[in-house]
Amino acid sequence: MPKSSKARPKVTGPDKTPKTPGFGAPDSPDSPATTGSAGSGGFWDPGEETTESGETWLLATVSAPPLTSEAVSGVLFEAGSRSVWEDLPDKLGRPVFKGAFSEDDAMRLMAELPPALEAVRDAFSLDPDAIDLSLELVPFEDYVLKARESLEIIVVDESLVVTPKDKSPSEIEDALRSHRGKIPKKDPPANAIPPRETDALVLRLDPGAAFGSGRHPSTFMCLKLLARLKARGFNPKSVLDVGSGSGILSLASALLFPKAEILGIDNDPDTLAVARANLAPNGLKEGKGLSFSGASPRELSPPRDLILANLTLNPILELSKPMAALLAPRGSVLILSGILDEQAPETLEAFRKLGLAPETRLVLAEWSALELVPAKDANATPELPEREILPDPTLETKIPR
Repeated sequence: MPKSSKARPKVTGPDKTPKTPGFGAPDSPDSPATTGSAGSGGFWDPGEETTESGETWLLATVSAPPLTSEAVSGVLFEAGSRSVWEDLPDKLGRPVFKGAFSEDDAMRLMAELPPALEAVRDAFSLDPDAIDLSLELVPFEDYVLKARESLEIIVVDESLVVTPKDKSPSEIEDALRSHRGKIPKKDPPANAIPPRETDALVLRLDPGAAFGSGRHPSTFMCLKLLARLKARGFNPKSVLDVGSGSGILSLASALLFPKAEILGIDNDPDTLAVARANLAPNGLKEGKGLSFSGASPRELSPPRDLILANLTLNPILELSKPMAALLAPRGSVLILSGILDEQAPETLEAFRKLGLAPETRLVLAEWSALELVPAKDANATPELPEREILPDPTLETKIPR
């Protein structure tokens, strides 16, 4: 049950004294903070001029339960943060996210951030004090660099690696060795042979698109399922990425299935720009084989061999019929992610009624991902597969310093 709208996230103003203006409700129930794709997020432009040293920044700090991490970071990006990064957890164990703004943004943020975070709280039916927000003026630091340095290389498996675009081949090899449990020595001999570039497919993303970087459990599980499909010999002719965000799943599909025609769709023009900006670092161009669009699934024509939907529960359910209608009747796959593990039964039931059955159920933290295929027996009642619990990829691949 949604909580009372009278309760607001805690707010501390730039002068570090509590602020309690009359905050209103969000402009729309469809705001990106509550319904955006789990793989999407804002970005900063590395070409923008940064604030000179000696000036001050307005630092927004949000502490919130883990299941809201994607939405909270999306709120900070949408508010115009120059960079967003995750700090150490607070005393309650909640993830802490920080965003850097100009000090001129203080009054605007005090009006915009509380109702946006309240919408997140209500979307997840949280207690009134579940999300804390503070705003304070701090001395200038290179927060863009801080955010960049917080990103790690993510090893999906031996065949696929996701990395910020500025990481070197040797750093990628180190991450793969760490993934295998073969930790490289800190001080190799002077005559050691330099590590060769990895044979794994390497997906390079602008670190500014932090929540299209593969770090979020829902995105990581989609990548894991894509890599497994490739290993099984699955060879789709057409791929549809619904809610493409930074383009990470479309780009991964292009690397894994180079002969497929891939379409990424998103209703946010800004995230489409992010996706297109990530083409060049991967040696890809937009064209017939790979494109991005603002189209809706309802506007597209079947058949599609592979559909990816890394969204949240409500958009997945709203789009269930058009997505199911787009799937090829035989040999096709639908990958759903962005749902909480406790929401998996409800999701399966909705798609069972549309003729789909589950093949795989991955679980990472509190999130779940499902691989669905056309049911062999339309009259059967499929059960959820056994939960396959994945280890935390950020712990598994972190490079020792």
